[in-house]
Amino acid sequence: MFPITIMCLVLLVSRAGYYAWVECQPSPHTAEDLRLAVLVREAFERSRNTYGSPRVVQEGRPSARERRRRLRHLLPLSDRHLKEPIRRQPPMM
Repeated sequence: MFPITIMCLVLLVSRAGYYAWVECQPSPHTAEDLRLAVLVREAFERSRNTYGSPRVVQEGRPSARERRRRLRHLLPLSDRHLKEPIRRQPPMM
């Protein structure tokens, strides 16, 4: 790890600004996203990984479309397929 003084010098930030950033709390929007992400993951696991992420996000709590899209990318949930798709071949002539 590098000394704080050198990192601040290279990144062109003050040491006081760095320590203020380290101590700051997440915004209410970020805190709500984290809370919603936990609910989404729990609902996904409760469904035995059979629900797709869009459906699970909607089950967690109604929210804006952009927020649901961001959470789908944040949580890489992949649904488990219960049945193999039926592959039919064309009739023989």
